[in-house]
Amino acid sequence: MEEDFNGVSIEVGELEIQPSNVLLGVGVPCSFTHIHLITSMTFAVAMCDAQTKGIRQHLIQEGNGPLDDLRNNIVKSAKNIGCSHLIMCDMDMVYPPDTFHRLLSKCNEDTPIVGGLCFKRYPPFSPVMMRGIPSRYRIVEEWKDGEFLEVDATGTGCIMLHMSVFDKMEFPWFKFGTTEEYGIKVPGLSAGTNVGEDIGFCFKARKLGIPVYIDTALEIGHNTTLTVDRNTWELWKKLKGNTDEAMEKKKQELSEIYEPYFFEQ
Repeated sequence: MEEDFNGVSIEVGELEIQPSNVLLGVGVPCSFTHIHLITSMTFAVAMCDAQTKGIRQHLIQEGNGPLDDLRNNIVKSAKNIGCSHLIMCDMDMVYPPDTFHRLLSKCNEDTPIVGGLCFKRYPPFSPVMMRGIPSRYRIVEEWKDGEFLEVDATGTGCIMLHMSVFDKMEFPWFKFGTTEEYGIKVPGLSAGTNVGEDIGFCFKARKLGIPVYIDTALEIGHNTTLTVDRNTWELWKKLKGNTDEAMEKKKQELSEIYEPYFFEQ
């Protein structure tokens, strides 16, 4: 392990970045009326960890408005400040200490959009990484541990963005819209189907040929009444499998009991 805080490269394990070339905008869209204690604590630790590794940071907070507007305002501020990178940090996530450093080490002009491995905070607690197009996405449910995985879409709860992305993409970069507004045409799909600002951002990026990646080695917790992570998702699948099996068994039992009455005549 090597660490030098005077502008030389920092190597920690296999991760290496050049702090002198980085100005990281830390974007926090404050769309919640309260912030989880564990979120504020882990977020502060992640910022401190990056600082001790010589990474220059600029905290950019936006509040009081629709989430897509908050994200767009954060990007505008990052551009005005001259940031090289921008990380979006939602205030309902749980951040490992090396979150900023790890995502920075993966994010460059060739891999300009890199997210951590996040999970939905409600059943079925599935990973937020998809392939396909909006409203026809397939959840990516299998991957190798630690895989740097290319996907078509992910959420923006914890995502590192190279600022070159916003030079290639037209404003508004983030927008709550519909499939019609995004030019998505799928047989049998209503033109008014909603598209979230995060999914829309990824869709526009992929249309421009900009890849989207997930660093599956970096698991980000998602707060609800519990912290949702991979273990939660795996448990849900097992419970759902047992429930489905039990329901099928009960249906068979009822069928055997009542079938004679249905077909008696």
